[in-house]
Amino acid sequence: MYTKTYLIVFLILFLYGVDSKGQNFYRESANFIEKKAIEKWNTNAVIIEDNRLINYGSNFREITRHKIVHIKNAEGLSDNNKVIIYVPDQSEVTGIRVRSISPDGKISNINDENIKLKENYKGDGNLQMFAVEGAEVGGQIEFIYTLKTPVFYAGKESFSQSYPTLKAFVEIRWKDKYDVHSKAYNWDFEGDNLSFLGQSSKYTFTNIPPIKEEKYSTPDSKGVFVEYKIKSIEYYSTKGLVKSETVFASYSNWVRFQKDQLFEHNATAERKVNSIIKKIIKKPGIEDEREKIITIHNYIKQNFFFEYGYEDELTDVISVLKNKSGNDEGLTKLFSLFFTELDIDFQILMTSNKYDVLIDPDYCSPYAFDDYIIYIKKHDIYIYPGQNSSQINHIPSWLVGNNALVLDQNWDTQRFVEVPSQDPEKNKTFLKMAVTLHIDQNTSSIEIDAFGTGEIAHDYNDDYYYSESEEERKENIEGYLNWRIEGATIETLDIVEKEKWGDITTCEDYECKRAFSASMTASSLFDNMGDKILVNIGTIIGPQSELYSENERVLPITNSYNKSYQFEIRLTIPDGYKYAGQENVEIDNLFKNEEGEEIAGFKSILKEEKGEIIIEIYEFYNQVNIDKKYYEDFRTIINSAADFNKAIILLEKI
Repeated sequence: MYTKTYLIVFLILFLYGVDSKGQNFYRESANFIEKKAIEKWNTNAVIIEDNRLINYGSNFREITRHKIVHIKNAEGLSDNNKVIIYVPDQSEVTGIRVRSISPDGKISNINDENIKLKENYKGDGNLQMFAVEGAEVGGQIEFIYTLKTPVFYAGKESFSQSYPTLKAFVEIRWKDKYDVHSKAYNWDFEGDNLSFLGQSSKYTFTNIPPIKEEKYSTPDSKGVFVEYKIKSIEYYSTKGLVKSETVFASYSNWVRFQKDQLFEHNATAERKVNSIIKKIIKKPGIEDEREKIITIHNYIKQNFFFEYGYEDELTDVISVLKNKSGNDEGLTKLFSLFFTELDIDFQILMTSNKYDVLIDPDYCSPYAFDDYIIYIKKHDIYIYPGQNSSQINHIPSWLVGNNALVLDQNWDTQRFVEVPSQDPEKNKTFLKMAVTLHIDQNTSSIEIDAFGTGEIAHDYNDDYYYSESEEERKENIEGYLNWRIEGATIETLDIVEKEKWGDITTCEDYECKRAFSASMTASSLFDNMGDKILVNIGTIIGPQSELYSENERVLPITNSYNKSYQFEIRLTIPDGYKYAGQENVEIDNLFKNEEGEEIAGFKSILKEEKGEIIIEIYEFYNQVNIDKKYYEDFRTIINSAADFNKAIILLEKI
């Protein structure tokens, strides 16, 4: 009998060697850790260990976090010698232990008086803060604490994106009443799942590199993290043992939950909306469905205002109707109510900012969805509720290319779509520039006609919509020109159809243009060499992005949105001079994928005609998400524009 008891105790200790607060992560005797791997990283700090233990008890959740950090320089010290813990309501932090270890083994422990509490931070819980005493460059820091909270249904443990981590460990434990699912992202791991005397999932990561700053990428969404969620809970009711799934158990649960949230409306809200419909739809006698959609869009955008926040009054549709303001969810409900009452078939696409979170169709995450798009398939119309300046069919660049969960009347079908970007021709920047050189004055004058469509037109709208004065509006538009030519002065600026700028009701789709003309004077456009003039013609299109680094690409390629650029440059040849040649003016590069689809391109051509040099440039990007295997092809196109920026035209005296 005793042997059996010892065996059970041994198994418990073997399987659950870390207690509920994970205290044995924290070493009994501290020593300075020597590792060759620390020295190989040319970073401000190196994380030697990063351990997490999430423990679900019967009516609580405990999260223990333990870290050992090697400090390599002053910036690394500044980043790591203080710790701030967010403490939700009805939660507490216990077991704080902190020490620093100098290179010669000197240990400094924290004084409890230096653990500070900032209560009710921004009305959303407390902050527990402490500084690491005695920390120094070349030394190491070790700390541990346990955060005890109510039983939140989900959590997310993220690892450093700034510093390499030699070893990271996450364990999630739960009592028999819970069924907890989890998933690790963006790095290989070793793991196991145990089902003896409770349940446990473990993830061990090694040698996680810092996220590189790479252009055309979404690094924040590519960090290493582990998500977990309670899929179901067992409890006793009058009917006996019951197993209940949570909202985030699966996408089907989430879809059913959102149906109640976004598509079901109470009678009070319906009566209020129907009274508005009588005034703006029925009284004017609008019969065409597309016109009804546009009328509703314009009415809501002009009379209800978007506000950030999660307060009930911004989410509840009755409060939104009363206060004339709401957050993205509240305004989405409002659109849903109007379209439902008009019997207009529509979908709601739930998605997220691609620079923060990439939607995973295989794991229903409570942290994934924070943005909404309304889609009316019959008329191919998109509506973005979360921004007053968004016109019909405008989808913000931070959403395009991410996955979206489709919510419609067919609730039994779970499906995802990629949030679409418009055709590059509908997201166009156009510049026509006529250049005259004043040789004797060593200056140049540039006459500009410009327009933007799609996302560019939206940016112009933003500048007008959110500006508080005419002077501020003018400064914003001048900003689109000032950066192009260093030291240039804007002499005149005229807005074409000025009354339409900032007015979203004048455009139904991305054919909308926002146009302006300007004249500029520059002193840096040419170099007078006596009998020769070197015209820095490439600088007129402005500084361009460059991808000249030879480092191996790590992250996939992500464009902001599909777009195109069209430039026409006309250079009047000064009297007494002739065109003698060009350097890097004519470029023709095209990038196709393996299926032969054109993904991106840059083409510039030059011709001489009636005393003018005419350069035509067309650049386009036709895909948002591009596999990194095409990085060299993509880089060629990006660098084509950068190469043209350095282009020179030679003029010689006759």
